[in-house]
Amino acid sequence: RAQVGTCAEGLLEALKGNEQVAGEINRLRCEQRSVKSSRANESRQKVLRALGITVTDFDSDVSMEPQDSSRLRKLESHPSTGSVEELLNFEDVEEDLRCCVCQEGYHFQPEEVLCAYTFVKPIAVNAANTTPETALEGGPMHFRVAPRFGLCSVSHFTVIHWQCHQSATKAA
Repeated sequence: RAQVGTCAEGLLEALKGNEQVAGEINRLRCEQRSVKSSRANESRQKVLRALGITVTDFDSDVSMEPQDSSRLRKLESHPSTGSVEELLNFEDVEEDLRCCVCQEGYHFQPEEVLCAYTFVKPIAVNAANTTPETALEGGPMHFRVAPRFGLCSVSHFTVIHWQCHQSATKAA
C-alpha cells in the first residue's frame, strides 16, 4: 500500500516521454493545484468570517505600473461577540511534545507512551581501572588500562508514540 504512490509517480514520469500524455499530465496537475488552492481559500474565508474579519478585493487603478497592478486587499475587522467570548475562554495548553506521525501528544492520548529517537554508538572509554604488569628486572613498572565500553548518544528529540512506531515498522 505504501508503495502505490511511488509506483504511480514512476509510471507518470515514464509516460512523460509522449508529448500528448505529458501535456495531459501537466494539465491535470495544474487543475488539481487550482482545486486545492480554491479549497484552502474557502476554508480560510470561513475561518476569517467566524472571527468576524472580512477580506475585500478591489482592482487597482489602471494607471499604475504593471508590477504594482496586482490586486490589493483590505482587511476589515468586525469582531463578533461569539469570537471574543471564544478567545476569552480559550485555554492555552502549552504542549511541546507531539508524535512525529500522528501529531498528537499527552493532551489527547495521555495513556500512550511517547518515545524519542536517539542515535547511540558504543565507544571505548579508558577509565582508571589499571592493572600492574610484570616488569623486567630493574625496569619501570608498567600499567595496563583495561578498556571499558560506554555509550555516546545524540538526539534531535523527535518523539513518536510506541504504537505509531510499531505500525510504521510493519508498513515498511
